[in-house]
Amino acid sequence: MERKGVLLVATPSLLLAIDPARLTTRPEKDLKSQMPVPPVFKVLNAVANGYPYGMRFFVRESKLYLVGGEKSAEGVSMEQLYYEEDDIEVDSSFGTQGASPYIYVSDLTTPDSITDLCKLPTAMLGPKPNPYIAEVEGKIYVLYGNPYFYPQDDILFPTFEVYDPSVGQWEALPDPPFYPRENWIDVEEFEVHAISVMGTSIYVKAGKNYHSYNVNTKIWDSLGSKFSATPLIHPMQPCIQPAKIVPPYDDIFIGLHSATAFAVLIHSDGTSPSYQFLDEVFDEYYKYNLISSSRAVISMGEKEMCVIMAGIWEGKHTTAYITTFRIEKLHASAQTPAVTSAEGSSAPAPKRAKRAKTIAASAPVQDSDELAPFLSVTCLTKGFYNLHAWGLENPVICSAYFHSWVTYDRISRSDTPNPILLEHNMFLLKVLYAKHLFACACAS
Repeated sequence: MERKGVLLVATPSLLLAIDPARLTTRPEKDLKSQMPVPPVFKVLNAVANGYPYGMRFFVRESKLYLVGGEKSAEGVSMEQLYYEEDDIEVDSSFGTQGASPYIYVSDLTTPDSITDLCKLPTAMLGPKPNPYIAEVEGKIYVLYGNPYFYPQDDILFPTFEVYDPSVGQWEALPDPPFYPRENWIDVEEFEVHAISVMGTSIYVKAGKNYHSYNVNTKIWDSLGSKFSATPLIHPMQPCIQPAKIVPPYDDIFIGLHSATAFAVLIHSDGTSPSYQFLDEVFDEYYKYNLISSSRAVISMGEKEMCVIMAGIWEGKHTTAYITTFRIEKLHASAQTPAVTSAEGSSAPAPKRAKRAKTIAASAPVQDSDELAPFLSVTCLTKGFYNLHAWGLENPVICSAYFHSWVTYDRISRSDTPNPILLEHNMFLLKVLYAKHLFACACAS
């Protein structure tokens, strides 16, 4: 099946447009030979073209938005950015830290238009280096990130704001508790790791603690340092692994744990989620030869997903493992997978059980059939790609997204999960969390 669209992958300095129709499956024995480069048909080098370093992006309808970042001074080379990241001369027109309040936008209508950027007329109210972005109910929330160039300088306020694309306006929001306006001492306390969204709440891990923000009440809550402090099951925890809902299903999402891909099924009866490992996507050889430093799960629509893992291959050079696959929900779940021993007896597979215990460690309760398959998985492509084309840069994925060349209206009708079912499943997650708290209270 030809996938008529583009995989957009951003690093701190590059925007890569990858043609998914040219991804292939390479036999394991071919890995000893020279790896191919990714099928990139368009590259935007932000630094070379005068744009900020470390921008993050989001896609809305047929528009690509690149947000924030830090602007190095003219003449700063990629070698300097790579080797002298914390001592870089910045563009003084962007302030003492070179942090950017600007948004750049392009039309995702044709392959040639991807890198034709123009500056949005309305800038953010405060600069946002290395920002974190979340979309809730059609609005874009942008959180101040950890600066690349001046990580221990004063924080730039406001640190949190929201953009309403329907009116083209920004609104400053209450600063999070981990960004104090005075008396901050330890930089690690406000180091943001990642964010997650559930319903109308945004969850953030900063330092060792978790925090939540309710978009309706506009109130921040500090939740403490334990996983159980948030009503998110383990795969949705900030800073654990990326996870994405699978269109058109509303109760299944794909996540990553270490080098393992897995699916999670949220049951309509309120019982604990079920897990299924996607061994069709990764095999043992792939898992143990790539030291992954960055990864992304991408929904490609029509039940197709993509996983990208960037890292170091056998300790030698930067590499990306890219796999695409299609899933179908099974009408009935089978029993827990078992293996037959040499004596002919059946027993649950020990490695899979161990992985399930690790991934589900902070879920409230786990059913005995947590490994029962509920999906069929068809691997479409998988293979390693040499990232030397990325140049002198750590293999860090800042943002990743699939954009189809069909009209946005068609995408909306076919791929958007049912909001009523999503709300129902979020309610079920909250019920599970309440059960967990009650069980802990009884135990104590």
